[in-house]
Amino acid sequence: MVVASGCQSGRSVVVDQRPDYIPLEQIESTICIKVGIAQGSAVILDSTHLLTCIHVFGHEKTQEVSLFGICTSSGKFDQIKSDFHLVDEGEYDDEVEFTDLDSQWDLYKTGVDGDWALIKTDKPHWDAKNAAIIHPAAVDPEWVVPEGTELFLVGYSPIFMEETDEQSDTISDYDKRMLFIKHGPYTLCGRAITTDRGLGTVEHFEDWPAAVGHSGGGVYLWNADAERLELVGIFNTVTIGHYNFDFFGITKVNVGKRNFLLYSPIAPVLQALKSDKE
Repeated sequence: MVVASGCQSGRSVVVDQRPDYIPLEQIESTICIKVGIAQGSAVILDSTHLLTCIHVFGHEKTQEVSLFGICTSSGKFDQIKSDFHLVDEGEYDDEVEFTDLDSQWDLYKTGVDGDWALIKTDKPHWDAKNAAIIHPAAVDPEWVVPEGTELFLVGYSPIFMEETDEQSDTISDYDKRMLFIKHGPYTLCGRAITTDRGLGTVEHFEDWPAAVGHSGGGVYLWNADAERLELVGIFNTVTIGHYNFDFFGITKVNVGKRNFLLYSPIAPVLQALKSDKE
């Protein structure tokens, strides 16, 4: 459940939903990045590769990327810059505007599944031991997360950050941002739902602000047997659909709206990663 705090006149702040049984170090494969003016999240795949959204990285072949929240033996770096090369990307149309999931399935299928970018640097600043563990079944392009599976969407959306007191001069906005990153990443959770188009979808009934900045962050499921999080995709957008009640298969009645958290499956990224290593 999403819990919001703050007075009605201010912006609501979403409380981190990471359950106690998931250690913080298991979500440190998701880091914060900034490319030009675009800020988002990314997932560590190995010693040189990151995964993020193409709408965060852009279509340029080489970009300077600022990295935040990198864990090392001496703590977390505030900010490090590296040049990254775009290894591969999905088929994504950044001109498409998403408004209604129910009426725009085909647009969503293209815009969501294809919103990923595999990027690589010759000068990594992270420890490969923090790389995400891939859920074995997610390697198969035909596999979908089973209905009802609880998924954890990890990233650095400012919806988790308290607003700066405009009258306070004790901490700068930059220092506050660095403190926010130091305490992250942050987690949203919801249940996987099955769609007739195979779209990576998580349902969330609560009314909460759009998770800007979470794009590119990892989508994980909890493997109870291994007691660990395993990567199945990357988060990229939020939309609105409708909740229908089925009367014995005779008729469906619209009884309200529902929030969908959408993500790109990991399988095509893994194929691109394999090709780059060959």
